[in-house]
Amino acid sequence: MTDKTTKAWLEILESADIAVKPCHTLETLPHDPHLEAVGLLRYEQHPTEGKTVAIRSTISFDDAYPPLRSYSQPRGWETLAVLEEIGYSSSEIEGLLVEGAAVANVVQQS
Repeated sequence: MTDKTTKAWLEILESADIAVKPCHTLETLPHDPHLEAVGLLRYEQHPTEGKTVAIRSTISFDDAYPPLRSYSQPRGWETLAVLEEIGYSSSEIEGLLVEGAAVANVVQQS
């Protein structure tokens, strides 16, 4: 398999009527012709994280996709609220954070 390029193998296998698609990296995935054609990836300016990529819904209603509900949240965005909701005390949560067993984003949530 190493004596030909991915493009060459795709052409050979497709001409033999074998279902085939390239394996992507994070860098090449956004440039996949099919994903570009169907508009699966949407670029947005996140208020705290800068430029991000969001995946639109795969389900459409009346030939339209629903809008994104909100921006993707940074890692640890709801950690404190979830731990409090399931019954951890403030000191237990602090212990989890100090030990590295939990991560909390310290940016003010709105």
